[in-house]
Amino acid sequence: MTLTVLVVDDEPIARHAIVRLLRDDADIEIVGECGDGVSAVAAIRNQSPDLVFLDIQMPAINGMDVVATVGAERMPATVFVTAYEQYAVKAFEANAVDYLVKPFSRERFAAALQRAKARLSAGAGVGAQASAQILQALDALRQRDDYLQRLPVRVDEHVVLVAVDDIVWIKA
Repeated sequence: MTLTVLVVDDEPIARHAIVRLLRDDADIEIVGECGDGVSAVAAIRNQSPDLVFLDIQMPAINGMDVVATVGAERMPATVFVTAYEQYAVKAFEANAVDYLVKPFSRERFAAALQRAKARLSAGAGVGAQASAQILQALDALRQRDDYLQRLPVRVDEHVVLVAVDDIVWIKA
C-alpha cells in the first residue's frame, strides 16, 4: 500500500530532514513540500495526501489554522512536528496520529510513520473521526492561547500597562 505524504514546515532544514527519512521507505510517495500554511492548505485541497507531517508553529497561518481552514472532513491523517512540547498533550487528546518534537531521532520518526501506516490501514472512518477530534483540540489550544498579554495597573492617578511576561509575583 503506497501512501501519499505532504511535508509542511517553515524551516527548510527540518523539512528536508523529514523528506530524507521518508525517502527511506518504499511505501511512501512524497507529493509535495510546503514552507508555509497558505501553500499547505492549497496542497492538501489539490492533492489530497493520505498523510501530512505538519509543523504547528509557522508564521502567518500556523498548523492549527491549516487544520481549521481545510476542515475536519478533508484533513488527512496528521503527524504534528514542532519544537514546542506544550502542544503534545492536546495533540494526543485529539487522537493525532503522532507528535514529533524536534530534534527527533531516526527511530522516533520510524515509530511515528509506522503508527500512521497502522492508522490508515484501519480504515477511513477512523481517520474522519480523528480529524474531527484534532480540530476540536486545536480550537481549544487557540482559545487557551488567547490570554491577556498586558494588565492595567493603577499607579497613583495613572494607569500603566504591565506585560504579563514581566510579572514575577502578585500579592493582593
